[in-house]
Amino acid sequence: MAARDLEVLERQTYAPGKLIFSEGDKGGRAFIVEKGLVELYTRVEGRKVVYATAGENCLFGEMALIDDTVRIASAVAVKSSVCIVIPERMFERKFEEADPFMRALVRVLVTNLRRSSGQIVDQTQKLIQFEEQETVDDPPAADEI
Repeated sequence: MAARDLEVLERQTYAPGKLIFSEGDKGGRAFIVEKGLVELYTRVEGRKVVYATAGENCLFGEMALIDDTVRIASAVAVKSSVCIVIPERMFERKFEEADPFMRALVRVLVTNLRRSSGQIVDQTQKLIQFEEQETVDDPPAADEI
């Protein structure tokens, strides 16, 4: 994306702890962190599982625009953050201008990343279930008798 394109795009400021988008939302825009830090996470069995953090100049929220599906993670500002908002139409126009081979490659990578994210959730659920079972199976300590 050309620097002049970024100059005219909307910027949004997020206080620490402010939710930017939620898992399951339709992806209507992508973001570039101009300043600050954003955390991308999901919840598994009530526990927060962090997929990634996005710092300055990092793009996030793009996957839902590339494959036209819902968001697989929530995004929250960790620090006070300023994000450049890339509207869906602009993203699609720029993406369609790319070489067809590169578009196909990016779509494959997004599919693989979604699959990997699903595996992380599955493994986390198994770990939580194992931890809960271990807690149930632990004999009482001597001072608990």
